[in-house]
Amino acid sequence: MQIRRMDHKDTEEVICLMVRAIMGIPGHVYTDAQKKAWAGAVSMNTNLSARLLNGYTLLAVEQRKIIAMATLTDGAVIDFLYVSPEEQRSKKASILLERLERKAASMGAVNLHTEASFAAVPFFVKNGYKQVHQQEKTLGGTLIKNVRMCKKVNNE
Repeated sequence: MQIRRMDHKDTEEVICLMVRAIMGIPGHVYTDAQKKAWAGAVSMNTNLSARLLNGYTLLAVEQRKIIAMATLTDGAVIDFLYVSPEEQRSKKASILLERLERKAASMGAVNLHTEASFAAVPFFVKNGYKQVHQQEKTLGGTLIKNVRMCKKVNNE
C-alpha cells in the first residue's frame, strides 16, 4: 500500500470512494434515505474539491486504486476519513489517522476534533477519541446525526 498526498486529478475517484463508503454503511446505522441524502451532499458539493485540496489529504492506494482517504484541516480537524467498503477493518483508516495525528502534533495542535458518523464512533473510540456530544445536521431536507469527538495529541 502506498500513502500519498491527494492531487487535483484524484478528485473524482475520491468522491466516488466517499459515496461508496457512505452507501456501504449498514441500514441499522443510517436509513437508506439518510445515506442517499449524505451521499448526494458529497457528490453535489461544488466546494468539496477545494476543501480536500486545501486540507492535508492523504490517500491509501493499492494497485493504482484509491482505497481510503483522510483529511486534516485547520491543523486540528479530522475533516474526512473514508475507506472503501471492501477494505473496512483492514487497518487502512488507522494508518491514515495516525499520520494525520502526527502531522497535527507537528503543527502544534493540542487537541484534534472530528464529527464522526455513528458507524465511525467505535473506530475513533478505539483510537483514543472521546465523545463530546451528539449533533444533528440536515442534508437535502433529511436529518442526520453524528458525534463530535476529540483527542489530545500534544501535552504542551
